Amino acid sequence: VWGALSPFYLWYTQEARMYTLATMLGLAATYCLWRAGQERRWGLWMLAYGATAVAAAATHYMVLPLVVAHAVLALTLRLPQRVGIQNRWLVLAAVVAAVPAALLLRGQMSHLLSGSTYGRPFIPLGGILVDALNAYTLGPSVHYQRVWPWELAYLLVYGVGVAWAMRAARRQATGSPSQWAMAMLLVGLTLLPIGALWVY
Repeated sequence: VWGALSPFYLWYTQEARMYTLATMLGLAATYCLWRAGQERRWGLWMLAYGATAVAAAATHYMVLPLVVAHAVLALTLRLPQRVGIQNRWLVLAAVVAAVPAALLLRGQMSHLLSGSTYGRPFIPLGGILVDALNAYTLGPSVHYQRVWPWELAYLLVYGVGVAWAMRAARRQATGSPSQWAMAMLLVGLTLLPIGALWVY
């Protein structure tokens, strides 16, 4: 609901750009992955997840940190065990993925350490978090000092949502996603992409 009412997203729905489409596809991919962790017919949901995740990544490259967050969410949902993938194959896949990532990171680090890349200044993590909070609440153009009570109210609602989801997960029947999966869904999908952007 907060995302649907976000001035940041409402602004971009009125422009012929990719941001709203990437947001919608990312949300659809998250939903499909979550359902794959809960439903017996997980194969169809995983197929739908693959299609929406690829479409989201093709829409905007900054969806890739969300896909990384999805991998962590899949582990907390115990999806590899449901699919029948053994832990040794997960380790092998992580090693294979780490090789091109390390090569890419090596090339990027030389650019980052040589000075300001593309003429853009480095933004501290606190600034990125405040901008993200503004985007979800009143829009990125507001001054934090003037609207902090509204943003505090949003953070309280967000905290209540995290606490409620984890409490509801503890009460569910055996085989349901753990409270860690609920925390990953609400906290990890917000903070992991922001952290990846800051590290980059």
